[in-house]
Amino acid sequence: MRVPHLQNRGCRFEASQAAQQLNDLALLKLDGKVKPSKTIRPLALPRGRQAVAAGARCSVAGWGVTHQGGQLTKALQELDMHVLDAKMCNNSRFWHGGISPRMICLAAHSKNQAPCKGDSGGPVMCSRGQVAGILSFSSKVCTDIFKPPVATAVAPYRSWIKKVIGH
Repeated sequence: MRVPHLQNRGCRFEASQAAQQLNDLALLKLDGKVKPSKTIRPLALPRGRQAVAAGARCSVAGWGVTHQGGQLTKALQELDMHVLDAKMCNNSRFWHGGISPRMICLAAHSKNQAPCKGDSGGPVMCSRGQVAGILSFSSKVCTDIFKPPVATAVAPYRSWIKKVIGH
């Protein structure tokens, strides 16, 4: 089975804000269609522009390290998480006001689990079959409870994504 590969063309969201992690989103165009199978399914865009509510149950997926200082995993990993309240994530003990409405702050159900180095760019799925966010950044210490992982919310970029992909 041939897997479509990435072309050398990408489209990055450009914005005037200077914040490094704001608008952390890029689209890559494949040179062919992805054929769905038992193990491959495309994720849909969120239906609206509504933010993911605090407390929502989500899952993330990635090939990042499974423990601090470890090697990238050879098998795709999935982790159940929930959305944290943005006000809490912005307080002085956490991200000190660095979380915008276009971001999703997450926490794992277990204190010793979290997305880590190599997981950035992976999907955050809060509704079946839909991508709610893209993993963006976290603390240098992956399981630091005072620096929870943050994703770029996809819903605010829905119209931009549709414009770029031609829908």
